[in-house]
Amino acid sequence: MLKLAHYLKPHLAAVILAMVLLFTQAISELFLPNLMGDIVNIGIQQGGIEEGTPRAISEEGFNFIKAFMSEEDQALFSEHYVLKSADDLDSKGQPYVNSWPEAAGQNLYVLEDVSPETMLKLEDAFGTTTWTMLNLMQRVQAAVEDGSLTPLLEGQMRNQAIDQIAIELEKAQTPLPPGMTYGTLAEQVYDQQLKSGGFGDKSQLPGGLGALGTPGSASATGSAGSAGAAGSETNAGSATSTGDVSAPGDASASGDSSSTDDASASGDSSSTDDAGASGDSSAEAAPQIDSQSIDITQMYELLPLIKLLPPEWLTEAQTTAQSLEPSMRNQSATMLVSAFYRELGADMTGIEMSYILRIGLIMLAVTTITGLATILVGYISAKVGAGVARAIRSAMFSKVASFSHAEFDRFSTASLITRSTNDVMMMQMIISMGIRMVCYAPIMGIGGAIMAINKSVSMSWIVVLAAVVMLGGVTLQMSIVTPRFRLVQRLTDRLNLVAREKLTGLMVIRAFNRDDVERQRFDEANLDLTNTHIFIGRIMTLMGPFLTIIMNGMSILIIWVGGHQVAAAQMQVGDMMAYMQYIMQVMMSFMMFSMMFMMLPRAQVSATRIAEVLETQPSIVDPAEPLKIAPGMRGMVEFNDVSFRYEGAEEDALQDINFAAQPGQMIAFIGPTGSGKSSIMNLIPRFYDVSTGSISVNGVDVRDLTQSELRSHIGYVPQLSTLMSGNIATNISYGVQDRDLSYDDLIDISTVAQAIDFIGEKDEGFYFPVAQSGANVSGGQKQRLAIARALAIQPDIYLFDDSFSALDFSTDVALRRALKEYTTDATLLVISQRIGTIMEADVIHVVDEGRIINSGSHDELLVNCPEYYEIASSQLAEVAETARPASLTEGGGQ
Repeated sequence: MLKLAHYLKPHLAAVILAMVLLFTQAISELFLPNLMGDIVNIGIQQGGIEEGTPRAISEEGFNFIKAFMSEEDQALFSEHYVLKSADDLDSKGQPYVNSWPEAAGQNLYVLEDVSPETMLKLEDAFGTTTWTMLNLMQRVQAAVEDGSLTPLLEGQMRNQAIDQIAIELEKAQTPLPPGMTYGTLAEQVYDQQLKSGGFGDKSQLPGGLGALGTPGSASATGSAGSAGAAGSETNAGSATSTGDVSAPGDASASGDSSSTDDASASGDSSSTDDAGASGDSSAEAAPQIDSQSIDITQMYELLPLIKLLPPEWLTEAQTTAQSLEPSMRNQSATMLVSAFYRELGADMTGIEMSYILRIGLIMLAVTTITGLATILVGYISAKVGAGVARAIRSAMFSKVASFSHAEFDRFSTASLITRSTNDVMMMQMIISMGIRMVCYAPIMGIGGAIMAINKSVSMSWIVVLAAVVMLGGVTLQMSIVTPRFRLVQRLTDRLNLVAREKLTGLMVIRAFNRDDVERQRFDEANLDLTNTHIFIGRIMTLMGPFLTIIMNGMSILIIWVGGHQVAAAQMQVGDMMAYMQYIMQVMMSFMMFSMMFMMLPRAQVSATRIAEVLETQPSIVDPAEPLKIAPGMRGMVEFNDVSFRYEGAEEDALQDINFAAQPGQMIAFIGPTGSGKSSIMNLIPRFYDVSTGSISVNGVDVRDLTQSELRSHIGYVPQLSTLMSGNIATNISYGVQDRDLSYDDLIDISTVAQAIDFIGEKDEGFYFPVAQSGANVSGGQKQRLAIARALAIQPDIYLFDDSFSALDFSTDVALRRALKEYTTDATLLVISQRIGTIMEADVIHVVDEGRIINSGSHDELLVNCPEYYEIASSQLAEVAETARPASLTEGGGQ
């Protein structure tokens, strides 16, 4: 097909525009699954919260989240969040309380305008903080379940109290017993106070896990959190408030430390158990936490508990959080952002609906762009396809019009018709569909694969699996049907040939009662083509169910694998849905490829057949430097040792032909059928070129003249007179190019051609409509109109190739007399099987087996040429016995 690619050059701009539109369409369609995923992930699951860090947060909330951050993240947040009063004005000049109604009378931290890069850092930090909190709660829950939380908290509280007592003792410069340090002294003071009950009853430990919304734990969390807060900070203060610290064993040294007792007491740990039961914040369960159930004010009560936990717990929780997918951290972070916004009184329903509507409108706009691009590409591709087909048809017509008889002998008429119609139509179809599919499918396939892998690298093997399965199926299909596509065109040629023979030879078929035979021939050709198409259709039909099974199988596989990844907090639900859409787009691209593969083999065959015609060089071509016929030279024809052989023949059709024709002469040729008479006639206008020798017209070798120049001097009437559709006047004036025939000219020419009588009988006269090939006039009328057409151009040389055979004798005689008067200065070369037609010729050449065996006048040939005598005696009763050639008389012939 590359041989025909240059026909696309005039439409290159349109093709480029179509590719740009296709790229726009593909990008738009690739964008839609992302938008759908955003609606699910952000609009529904995240309540419309897009950013993974809050724009505003209460002062208490800000202090709470910093407890879960690393020092680096704390510095980042402190740098970009500014403490504001609710009555301060925002960037729009409105009080913050208008946007955050519940912040009235309070302070809040507001995020300054930051760059996108900084926002990403903040979102990542906040997401890590959220998951750090969830992981820490999971650790606490596990400690509650195995009973290790209570001893741990008691130990942490004891250590903090001892440290504080030691600091106070050191500040008071309390005397140390020999061999003791302030730390050991502080331990003794703490133990003495604990034994004496100075720290009160250990009724409760810090709680607060119920803040995550677990039923039955909120009440326990409320009191436990405050108790814990008081315990660790008042212990040391009360122990040293008097400044009187006794020696070890003196229980009164520490004064009143009842609050410490409350803080350190383990007491009833049921509240801790309830709090710990608040929920599993593991990777599997955390994404399932309902953001609407999070009570942020209860979560603040977790702060004392967090301060009591070992620092390594926080470090491990942060490490685990950082190992998660950023998308999962961001989605979980939005739950906490939503809780902070609700605390400040934001309209969460409005935020959610606003986001969904905005993304929905964007999807509608993208869909509109896709639709417009599809329509424009369809229009452009159809126009380009039709334009290329028009150019190819025009080129083929021009090429076929330049063919000599040798090329027509090589290509059958049925084949040329099929190549100019069916094959060109196939090229138009492949171009129209190719622009849309060949360019669009790779963009969608590659783009869909990239977007799918971007959604989940771990599931990329599904893309590879889909591609391998689809390629395998398409390759197998093409290996089966491609040979059949090549066969289809040959079978189409054969069907056209049989149908054309039946239609053109209909009278002969009926005359010989061969209808059944021809019907059987047509049925065989038709059945072969039909069976081939059925076989191809069956194989092609299998592609539909195959693709459907593969697509549905891939959907199930994606849901299965993606579901596990969603449960493992490695993928979001919206991303899984988008991934499925991208895989479907990849497979649809392969489906488009398979459709193109169905057409490409047949198009390749059609392109090859078209190229064969276009690349065929005519054997008859004009010379590079043509000569002109001198104005004074008219009607001279000369054959010099001419021999001619048809292409592919084993022997010459003509051998050693020599004769000359002068202006005003009538030169006739007669001989048996197949002797070569028409071949001689076809060499003069260069329908064929001589194999050896030369032919001169008006003193110039015909090969040195342009075909147009040569044929402008020749009036040709073939054996089979062909008329064009139109009317009688257009057929007579068909060859006249440099002038218009007047009505009088038409009458004069028709009178000479003996056609005026039957033309006058028609109601329309010269405007009588002539059907295709002259089907509505008789054979004799065709011949007379063909003769009139040759007379109209007033040539130097007339070639009549058995052009009087359909005329009756009286018309024949009248026509010859009129021609003799009308063509006084012209040369007439006449082929005829009738002696009566040529007996008055100046020279008669008798042709047999490709040679001129005798020449002379009628009377001379009767005496000197037995072959001529036999023809004459069979047609003319008045040929005298005395005129018989001597060879016949001596041989005893009759």
